[in-house]
Amino acid sequence: MDEYSIAIRRNGEEYLLKYIDQIDYEKCIGCSNCVKACGADVLRMVNTSQGYKVKIIAAERCLGEGHCLKKCPTDALKLKPQQI
Repeated sequence: MDEYSIAIRRNGEEYLLKYIDQIDYEKCIGCSNCVKACGADVLRMVNTSQGYKVKIIAAERCLGEGHCLKKCPTDALKLKPQQI
């Protein structure tokens, strides 16, 4: 059986930590909702030839809480569980 990083909410509920893995730039609309939702300074908006897009600048800082994923209106962010 694979084991993954688990966290516990204040109410005692367990949840699977998922960490930033990649961004689908075709889906990213440059809204910056994910950057605003991230409290760990993992993501940043950058100017590309297709306009502003989100970029992963420090994946190692990701806390695995998935706030960025919840705020993305186009499902452009891909997170994966960390196997331990």
